[in-house]
Amino acid sequence: MRAKTLQNVGRLCFATLLAIAATDRIALAQLPQQSAALPASYERTTEARSVRFNRRLPEVGDQMEQTLAMQMSFDTVVRQGNEVFNRGKMSIERRQRRQVTTTEVDSGMPVAAVVRYLAATKQSAAGPADEDLQNADVLPQPVAGKAYRCRRDEDKLIVTDEAGSIPPLDEFEIVAANMDSLGRTNPLARFLTGRSVSIGQQLELPNDVAEKLLGLGDELGQVSQFTLRLEDIRDVHGATCAVFHASIDAASTNSTQMRLQVEGPLVLQADTCRAVHASFSGPIG
Repeated sequence: MRAKTLQNVGRLCFATLLAIAATDRIALAQLPQQSAALPASYERTTEARSVRFNRRLPEVGDQMEQTLAMQMSFDTVVRQGNEVFNRGKMSIERRQRRQVTTTEVDSGMPVAAVVRYLAATKQSAAGPADEDLQNADVLPQPVAGKAYRCRRDEDKLIVTDEAGSIPPLDEFEIVAANMDSLGRTNPLARFLTGRSVSIGQQLELPNDVAEKLLGLGDELGQVSQFTLRLEDIRDVHGATCAVFHASIDAASTNSTQMRLQVEGPLVLQADTCRAVHASFSGPIG
């Protein structure tokens, strides 16, 4: 008798909208609903045909607000030979709105910050292939409404709550994953700083840049290709920004055998190399 096989085919959507201010707080636009189009506030186009990237050194008091969303949907098929025994589907969605304030800078690198979760929710559902999963309960993540102090001590990230105590494990894991880049060099800024890029030009970036950009874990594997094509140069909140189309392929070689292919717009500030907007989606299996 042939063994039953389980096949998962799905789609991953990842979106983030950021605003960065040295002193003043910048208002955020609403997160786009899985569309490749940029928010309406980004529509003013410059006449420039090329853009040069630079990097601004961080300062104590820099404040960044981030709105992030991650959605995964899977269709599940259980087969025995050519016979289908079961069909189902599963969806997972996580959303966060958080505020990060730099509290210490060392050698031009932010090494300590306070992160405050203004909102953090999760939603998951599973059922038969013909079931509507839109009505799944939206639950708060354990970090919702809380703030944490983070500090990079050499290669170790130290996370405490506002009182200085180590938070529960479920909270610590979320904060540590979100703040892993604290005190580390931004690989995207390292690659782009000092470069001039023309509209229509395509760049092949090191694979580790995409892994850091998306925060990919071992389950989704290693990036095999990361390309950026400059499509436009626009003014965003008074700053010159480069509008790229990004394409990322990744796969794992462990027991999960996961593979994903995502693409979408990536908007970067020219004078800081910081991401203002990103929205990636594509198949995962």
